[in-house]
Amino acid sequence: MTHFFLISFTRFVKHGLALCAVGFVLALAGAEAGAQTKGKTAAPPSSPSAENKTTAENKTFEDWGYTCEQHENTKKCYVFQNQEIQGKGRLIRVSIGNIGPKNEMMIVIQLPLGINLEQGGAYKIDEQDQISFRLRQCTPEGCVAAIALDTATLNTLKTAKKWVSGVMVFGSTKTTAIPISLKGLPAALAHVTKK
Repeated sequence: MTHFFLISFTRFVKHGLALCAVGFVLALAGAEAGAQTKGKTAAPPSSPSAENKTTAENKTFEDWGYTCEQHENTKKCYVFQNQEIQGKGRLIRVSIGNIGPKNEMMIVIQLPLGINLEQGGAYKIDEQDQISFRLRQCTPEGCVAAIALDTATLNTLKTAKKWVSGVMVFGSTKTTAIPISLKGLPAALAHVTKK
């Protein structure tokens, strides 16, 4: 009986992971095929920890939103972009601002479940070298990477023409590219860095 249970559970996990990967592949295939994706900025992001409170400082800069959160005695301000595939949910969420543990500038990328965690991800800005990142944790909301943002990369983002993030779907050997809209990013970053 135990042996049967283990085989059944193994099949369940295998098929469950396969279904999760298939769902993610379909979502990304829709994005690659030109499915309707939009930079959504209507609502501020869910805060990383439950005790954070969003202030009334919400603004929109074309495809980027801006908000601030109070973390105990520290105010953390950042810009964010959500891209969704119509009828399928969020594809990617990118946040940039002084959101590091010591208030340092960081890029936080949230991707859907079903990606290959061992491979991590990467992004490329214009013709700069590709920057790899490690996914730090996965929750029901998706998998998150936090990347320190140096001054050179911040300045590159302010004048960039193209930004693409790439990941591998679990069970795939191909990288899926996700373009990140830069519309409004220079003005949004100027607002974050003047704070």
